[in-house]
Amino acid sequence: MFAGPYFMGQHRIPCTYLDNQEYVFGSREVLDDCVIEICSRVDGFKVFIPSPAAALIGDDINGSISRNGMEGFATAVDSSLISMPFSSSYDRTVATVLEWMDSEPMDTVEDTVNLIGLPITSPDWDIALEDLTMILSSMGIKVISAPGCGMGLKDSSPSTSAEYNVVVCCEYSKETARYYEKDYGIESISYNGGAPVGFDAILSWAMHIADRMDKNPDPVIGIVDAQKKHVYKKLSGSISSDSIRFKRFGIHADSSILLPLSKWLYDYMSMIPADLRPEPGFDDSMVASAKDFLGNIGMGRGWEPDVDVHVDYLFTDGNSAKSAEISRMCTHGVDISSPSLGRCNIIPRPVIGLQGARYILDEVSNNI
Repeated sequence: MFAGPYFMGQHRIPCTYLDNQEYVFGSREVLDDCVIEICSRVDGFKVFIPSPAAALIGDDINGSISRNGMEGFATAVDSSLISMPFSSSYDRTVATVLEWMDSEPMDTVEDTVNLIGLPITSPDWDIALEDLTMILSSMGIKVISAPGCGMGLKDSSPSTSAEYNVVVCCEYSKETARYYEKDYGIESISYNGGAPVGFDAILSWAMHIADRMDKNPDPVIGIVDAQKKHVYKKLSGSISSDSIRFKRFGIHADSSILLPLSKWLYDYMSMIPADLRPEPGFDDSMVASAKDFLGNIGMGRGWEPDVDVHVDYLFTDGNSAKSAEISRMCTHGVDISSPSLGRCNIIPRPVIGLQGARYILDEVSNNI
């Protein structure tokens, strides 16, 4: 099915393959043909994203969609995102899709939320989504949609009835949050300690939501305590548990992941932060909090050190983690984000949520 024009065997990301002729004489004919071909063969709505070349020559993709009567089946991102950080580009794309859906406003349903800012580039995002949904459900809060994270057309209308939006990673949700508040009056709940990564941040994230929505957080406290006890039994029976203490770690990640993860590894595992670097598109308040944390523990030099620092563990994207291992910049690289071409997660290895905390502890304790 996906071996024809514009697909080249890549069923997930068809491409027009513009060449020199289109750069000189225009690409209208190729775009029209591509839009018709893809929209007629692929179910669901389609989002066309301008490549650097298409953006450079000013291709009007939405014009092509309109000319061919495909407005109800597809849209295009209205600007080139190639020079923007990935997180804000992702957020802009999600907001574009929501604007195109243009769902009708609905009456607010109490105790319901949309989860925003959970990107599908987060490892095993579907498992993380299930985890966060369960945590909120234990407090009587229902997740009705997750824009940018598996939400389809059938989920877009119910999303406008949510009482609140709940932010997971702030870098991936700012435009999405603005859209919902401007068009539907839905406010967002954002925890200033970052994403729910590690037991401490999970509990603080949930309690912040409970406070805003006037809910009892006791069920979540019980869930997290049970997880902590389970992990403690495992670690206390391991000969390697004491060997983890005072190991040096680095984190190269989104600021909303870097902040809670670094604090958790220091407080819970007695590990030492030695190389913290936020990804482009970082949140200023998260970065300020991370710097304050390092300063308060006397490790200010661990923020973006000027010289290469060897660490025992480097938490970063899978490709960089493996490269750092090979170049001996770290003893063990821990995969916490895409791209990760060298690993297929048959066993779930999320970063966010309860299973994410257990994955991180498993990686640390089994790679001394």
